[in-house]
Parts: sequence; C-alpha cells; structure tokens
Amino acid sequence: MRHLLDSHILLWHFAAPDRLSTGARSVLAAPESELVVSVVSLWELCLKASLGKLDGPRPFLPHIESRLEALGARVLLVEIDHVRCYESLPRLHGDPFDRMLAAQAISQGLTLITADEKLRRYPVPILWAGA
Repeated sequence: MRHLLDSHILLWHFAAPDRLSTGARSVLAAPESELVVSVVSLWELCLKASLGKLDGPRPFLPHIESRLEALGARVLLVEIDHVRCYESLPRLHGDPFDRMLAAQAISQGLTLITADEKLRRYPVPILWAGA
C-alpha cells in the first residue's frame, strides 16, 4: 500500500514517535510500505524553519532530505492533475498546503497518514496517526 505522509507525521516520526498511533508506526516501519512525502510538505517545513517555528539546522532542506532517505520515502512533485483536483475541492480546510496534500492523495490513489481532523472531510483514504 502507498502512503502520503502529512508534514507533521514526518516530524513526529523522527522527533516524537510516541505521538503516532500504533498503526502509523507500523506502516512507517514496514519495509513493504511505499512512503511518499510531497514536495509541498518540504516547502511547508522549510518555510516554518525559516520563520523560526521549527528547530533544526540551517539550511533545513538537506537535513530533512537525509531523513527522507533514511525512511526510504520518495518525494512526490506537484503535477497539473493535482492542481486540477485541488481547484475542484471545497475549501473545507483553510490551509492550502493541507488541501494540496488531499488533492495529491486523491489524484494518486494514496492513503494519507495524518492527525489533522479537518482532512477527514475530504474523500481521501486516511490512516489516522493520532495516538
């Protein structure tokens, strides 16, 4: 099964794994899991780091890229089909980064790993990651 990680899930996995549900921890640890992280999440994390809202080395991107490699996750770029899906989604979530993750998961047939309650409003399969 293919899974798209929400931005906070990536952070929790490395910094606070006890915040993740047992199911999410199992998927992240399973060698057969295909883990995907959106370039949108990387952008969001780098933006937060540059604003001082995230601790970590600067520049932040090489740090997070090495973590992705250790996790065995691949990066999903934004494609025109994702933008079309994004445009068609109702604005049920105020965060454009999260709406794009929903659009990408829908477009690519991915299960979204998240603990963001608002994302449950979209027609996307979700693996709940809140402990």
